[in-house]
Amino acid sequence: MSSGLQPGAGLSGKQMKSNFVNNHIRLNGNVHGHKLQLCNKCEEMRLPEGGVQMSASRWICASCWTNRVTSQNFKEMAK
Repeated sequence: MSSGLQPGAGLSGKQMKSNFVNNHIRLNGNVHGHKLQLCNKCEEMRLPEGGVQMSASRWICASCWTNRVTSQNFKEMAK
């Protein structure tokens, strides 16, 4: 994968380093080293994959989200 920077593109070394740092942060999407998040429903530390950000301060893990969605579907089917 190329970075899109060509030799002699007119960027100084400092600008190239800045672009590398910004691209690295953007590509990884995680500035901090925390790998687990606290689920607001079950109050356990869980992996963020599959979880749902409900609001700025509320996050639900994949397991709790699945339970919530399936229980709502069953309630609708019972009507």
